[in-house]
Amino acid sequence: MSKLQSRYVGARPFETDQQLIFKGRQTETEAVFRLVQLENLTVLYGKSGTGKSSLLNAGVIPKIKAETDMLPVRVRFNAYKEGNTFAPPAETARLSVRGGVASIQTFLDKLIAGENTLWHDVKEHFIRHKGQKGLLLVIDQFEELFTYPADQVRAFAEQLAEALFKTVPQRYWDVLETEYAQGKHPISPEELSLLQHKPALKVVLSIRSDRLHLLNRLDEQLPVILKNLYELDALHPDSARQAITEPAAMPKMDWFDSEPFLYEPAAIEHILDFFDAGSRWRTPNVVTG
Repeated sequence: MSKLQSRYVGARPFETDQQLIFKGRQTETEAVFRLVQLENLTVLYGKSGTGKSSLLNAGVIPKIKAETDMLPVRVRFNAYKEGNTFAPPAETARLSVRGGVASIQTFLDKLIAGENTLWHDVKEHFIRHKGQKGLLLVIDQFEELFTYPADQVRAFAEQLAEALFKTVPQRYWDVLETEYAQGKHPISPEELSLLQHKPALKVVLSIRSDRLHLLNRLDEQLPVILKNLYELDALHPDSARQAITEPAAMPKMDWFDSEPFLYEPAAIEHILDFFDAGSRWRTPNVVTG
């Protein structure tokens, strides 16, 4: 782990290398982790400011890395504006997968050369690891997808559905049937076996509560999108105390630029009162997500 220096991250989400000081969300981390293990598609939602990004970055992703054979890949869409140069959502997801895994040419290119689909890139990862390593796509601030034109939103939903649920798209079988009919064998038996096995792909979508209804726009392509929901509530006061006190008390070692310290009980209560907005708890190191 790289040197953390500060015991608190300030007014920004936690990153993956800051899991050491991410406190107070153990129950929620475990709950989302279990959902990811059980389901192909999970939706994490909560009010703005409850720490969804932090939970994923410093809670769920480190646990996935430590306890499973899945490779987490984070995806983030930029909000669309007319005339911008941002890649369409489907391309953004593909580029994120390619950036997160070593890209290699596989036998898929013998069948359809240069295909630019999410299914293709996920399948390449599966082939590269001989089917032994899964892939977890973590798409944060998913509400930004719906700022894009409707055709781009639909194209992304179609590609995501294909990657999640199609073992082999029909276009690949069509190519193989044509080749076999001509007496050709473009791929080996081992390659055919890999082609016929469904990649282990999991997806987590994180979205604000007030934008959750937008997911209904995707139910034609992803009818199960609202099946597995997890709501991230505000921190309970006891968890907020843990998030404040535990980073302060950790030994300095090589991680921090300050000695450990303790809070007076009155100081903790003052901090909690300050961050209590009436409807949710916030602490100095549990921030917007």
